[in-house]
This record gives sequence, structure tokens and C-alpha cells, in this order.
Amino acid sequence: MIFSFAITSLAQPDVLDSLRNALVEHKSEDSTRVRLLINLSNNIVWDNTEEALQLAYEGLHLAQKIDWTKGEAFAYRQLNVVYYRM
Repeated sequence: MIFSFAITSLAQPDVLDSLRNALVEHKSEDSTRVRLLINLSNNIVWDNTEEALQLAYEGLHLAQKIDWTKGEAFAYRQLNVVYYRM
């Protein structure tokens, strides 16, 4: 169990870099961007709650803008996770 945790911890920076790069490259205001914002927020919530909160709100506002109800639900769920962490 400790070994698998160590592997997960080592992989984390690659995941974060990939999500950040995907956000930079994906400029379209669509459900994919909402998912990227929420996924990045979820991956950094334990290390950087302020940025996680900002990303979750950005995902929420975009989901509302594009009228994607499921994305709004994802964003509200993520906001709950962030506020729980705070």
C-alpha cells in the first residue's frame, strides 16, 4: 500500500502539468474546458485551496454561460470539496 501511494505521489506533477497544458491549449468555451478546470481544481485542492477555489468557480461560470447543467453540478460538487478542505 505504501508503495502504490509513492507511485501516485510521483505521478502527480505529470498530471498537473498535463492538465495545465491542456487548459492553455484548449481555449474554446465548451464542456471540455469545464471538465479540465474542475479536474485541475480537484487535483490541487489539498496543496493549493485558493487556486482550486478559483478554478472551480471558473468552471461553474463557464458551465452556466454555455448552459451545461451537468457541468454546473460538477462545479458545485467541486466547490463543496474545496470548502470542506478549507
